[in-house]
Amino acid sequence: MSTANFVRLIGAAACLSAYGLLLLGRVKVDDGQFVALNGIGALAILCSLVIDFNLPSFVMYST
Repeated sequence: MSTANFVRLIGAAACLSAYGLLLLGRVKVDDGQFVALNGIGALAILCSLVIDFNLPSFVMYST
């Protein structure tokens, strides 16, 4: 597994964890934990795109 894929998986896990916690009612949209998980996830995915660019991922996480 390449470094870019590993970083991308960490980012996806963080974003999905934030969304899952929100759906379960454990966090709210304005909670710091939700914002941090989403931010870390998006940054990890965007950083992985520097190594291995993927246009759909870039468009999805840069908006």
